[in-house]
Amino acid sequence: MIEETKKIELFVNPSKVIDVKKIGVIGAGVMGAGIAQLAATKGFSVYMRDVDDQFVQQGMQKINSLFQNMVEKRKLTSVEKQKIMSRITAGTDYSQFEDAQIVIEAAVERVDVKQDIIARVQEINPIVVFASNTSRYVNTLKLTQ
Repeated sequence: MIEETKKIELFVNPSKVIDVKKIGVIGAGVMGAGIAQLAATKGFSVYMRDVDDQFVQQGMQKINSLFQNMVEKRKLTSVEKQKIMSRITAGTDYSQFEDAQIVIEAAVERVDVKQDIIARVQEINPIVVFASNTSRYVNTLKLTQ
């Protein structure tokens, strides 16, 4: 079965629509894992990246645990859980963002870290739509300098 490509309208120009098949998530903490979980649930292929394999594994365990709770509450079957989980891959490599249409960063709240992330993603995929999930005020103009 071929899954239908999701269409996302860009806010800068609502007449432009991009076909989104893969979403990258940077950060495997609570926020990043939650973003990856939601994106996979909505049918997107997801690559979740963090700086260390331990953080990556913890993020995947968090996602698995959230889905397992849904299975236990009968909101999701085991088969559905496995299908959704199969849409998520994770690691420490930036190269997996090469074919992503959107990358969402949910990293530590440090401008230098966010600037480095943006630069690395743009090296690999200069046309990606990049979103920053910031939990406190960060001057977004500084991120692109």
